This record gives sequence, C-alpha cells and structure tokens, in this order.
Amino acid sequence: MGIYILATSGGNDFDTKSKLFDCTGADYLIVLAAGGGGAREKPSAIKYNGVDLTLTVTKDSANGVAYASAWRLRNPTQGSNTLAITSSGIGYANRWIAISLRGVKEYNTSASSTSTTTYISSSIPSALHDYLIFDAVGIVGGAGRMRDAGQTELYNDSRGAMSYKLATGAAVTMGWTLGIATSSAHVMISLAPSGNRGVIIF
Repeated sequence: MGIYILATSGGNDFDTKSKLFDCTGADYLIVLAAGGGGAREKPSAIKYNGVDLTLTVTKDSANGVAYASAWRLRNPTQGSNTLAITSSGIGYANRWIAISLRGVKEYNTSASSTSTTTYISSSIPSALHDYLIFDAVGIVGGAGRMRDAGQTELYNDSRGAMSYKLATGAAVTMGWTLGIATSSAHVMISLAPSGNRGVIIF
C-alpha cells in the first residue's frame, strides 16, 4: 500500500486558530501554512491534542512579506481532537490546511525557494516511486495562482495555495504561475510510503 489522504481541513486569516480535526486511522499529520501581504503574522507553534508538531521547513520571501511553512507529527492521537495554532506578529494574511495520512513510513526531505517574478518553484532532486510530495506558496495579495500540471490543489486564494503530487521515481519540481510579478515564498515536503503502488484517496 502507499500513502492515503484521510481528511483535510483548513482556514484563512487564522480565523479559526483552534478547531477539531479528525485523525482516525492516521499515522501522520501535516499542516501547511502560507501567507503574504502587509501582515507579519505567521505560526509560531502548532499543537494537536496538546502535542507539538515539528516545524519541518519554513521560508520567507526576500523582502520578508510572504512566507510558507510545513509542520509534521507522527502517530497523532486517534479520533477527533483539537488542532491549535499559535501565531506571532500581527496581521490577517495567513492560510493553512491540515492533512491526516495513513501509510507514511517516514519524513524524507524538503525544499524551499523565493521569487519576485511571475513564477515560483522548488525541486527535490530524487523522490522514489509513490513518495507523496506536498507544497505551499505564500504570495503578496492580488496575484492569481495557477499550479503546475500534475499537482492536485488543496487550497488556493489571494494569499496562499497548497497542493500535492505523487512522485514517479525521479526528481520532482512543483511550482505556481502568478498573475503578476510579486514577492513569494515556496516550500515542499516529501513523505516516504510504507509500501509501493498505493492509491491516493480522500
């Protein structure tokens, strides 16, 4: 078996900083967060049922206005429990999505980048067959976002967007085309499956 997506749930502007999230049957939990604009607010801690998620990768844009990050937790408490986000700074330009997963063997690697043009991408040099790759992009507001071919969208609005892609045994690049040239930040996180040839389902 491969990695299965069991549930997703998210929010914008951190309007919901504490909510119930279902990890029934999950052996892994990740949270992708991103934002951009005049705000400086971003997550400083994320907990599930009181247990800290590990900040795996984070990136600020060159001017510090946009950011993206990925957090992870192995063996989250089963059932529906509280996911709580603590943010630092001030502002209202944050986006996030939580994803519960089954069939994850281990965290593999991550990548990140920044851009001031109409395109941003990052690459993982080698991702084995059926590794599941997630990405997040934080954008200064006003830019449209179009994901690269082969990416399945999880969230997309004026400040941030997230997606995933199944690796096929070679280098993996994930990216977004923006409607205008603007400051942006991008992260990727790769997860290794406990087996091969899994079907991704919700």
